Amino acid sequence: MANYLGFPDPVDAVNKTDLDIFGAEHGNQALTDEKEIIRTGRPLIGIEEKETWKNGRESWVLTTKVPLRDSRNHIIGTMGISHNITDRKQIESQIHYMALHDSLTGLPNRTLLMDRLTQSLALAHCTGIGVALLMLDLDHFKKINDSLGHRAGDCMLQAVSIRLRDYIRECDVAARLGGDEFVVLLSSVPEHCMIDSVPEKILSILAKPYTIANTELRIGTSIGISLYPADGNDPETLLQAADDAMYEAKSRGRGNYCYATRKTGVVAHVL
Repeated sequence: MANYLGFPDPVDAVNKTDLDIFGAEHGNQALTDEKEIIRTGRPLIGIEEKETWKNGRESWVLTTKVPLRDSRNHIIGTMGISHNITDRKQIESQIHYMALHDSLTGLPNRTLLMDRLTQSLALAHCTGIGVALLMLDLDHFKKINDSLGHRAGDCMLQAVSIRLRDYIRECDVAARLGGDEFVVLLSSVPEHCMIDSVPEKILSILAKPYTIANTELRIGTSIGISLYPADGNDPETLLQAADDAMYEAKSRGRGNYCYATRKTGVVAHVL
């Protein structure tokens, strides 16, 4: 135990409390748990605890704590046994991350996007604030794969994802649906007309040259935009509306954006 706690000699651990070893949050929670065991006599069995150490390091243990009794069966303290499960928790965290993120770009995948969109719509319903969904498709992306190979195509997708991630706000989401399709979720849109600057900026950012496989490349983007509540009240409807608008933008020459609610209007931006 002294080795685990970082003491050079076991005697150094005598009379030390959790607060002497761990951060305040874990130390105080441990003390609260032990006081409750002493008060009620009920054990805590198989509790997963995150240990935050004084130096900021984190570890996980599976702990069982039971009341410690004297010869007259009076509770005089507690005894705990902990099993280090840090490796297991890290593996679980990796699996959870992989289930919700695109393996190539690290962006949220469709599952996580739909979860965040559902949350945004619930909040918007309560507050009256709008939500916008931007469907992005890279123009003529297949030519890169065909001419330079799939490795170059993967590098292009990674570069695009970095630019999107760097541009959006912390409250927004940039996700990859697969292939060369990306989605940007704007979770707080006070006025529909205010988001014109967003697709315009995205088109400009993604149109800048890339250096892939020692070759300077440029690629255009077509964007379709759906708005809550004008184009739908649920995630699937909004996603489909943005997808339809994106194909409308492609039909108008690519390198532009189009609203689902304004398909017959003038295309606002063409590169």
